[in-house]
Amino acid sequence: MCSDDDARQTRSFSSKAAIENKKRRTDRSMSARPVPVSGDVTPPKSKKLKKGSASRPTKQKKAKKNKIRTYCRRKAEIEELLGEIARLKEQKEKYTKRAEALNERQELLRREETNQALREVLHNQRLAFASSLSMVSQILVRCVFNNLSQ
Repeated sequence: MCSDDDARQTRSFSSKAAIENKKRRTDRSMSARPVPVSGDVTPPKSKKLKKGSASRPTKQKKAKKNKIRTYCRRKAEIEELLGEIARLKEQKEKYTKRAEALNERQELLRREETNQALREVLHNQRLAFASSLSMVSQILVRCVFNNLSQ
């Protein structure tokens, strides 16, 4: 255990350190934080936390976005739109060629239908003419046979 001499010495040492610290605090040229005297150890000061900071998560720095200038953005949009225009023109030409081919095919089908209808009408006319000619020839044959037989 400690003896009385040791206790007196530590008390006197701590009182000397306290007096020096007090002098330093009053001296404005020195820093406000007391500097420990040799052998005297003071605990480091800890920062006080604010009431709200304990519940709030620490903010992480976000990566800074590179700003794209407006004229660069517009230029890129124009190039993209010009490319799309070229693609759409090619597509339009392709569809017009298809439409022309379809129109030619439809025209051909329409002509074939018209020709078929004309053939039918012509066939019916020929059939009617042949049947009427047949009736006339039968009448003439009867008349001739009747006159000859009389």
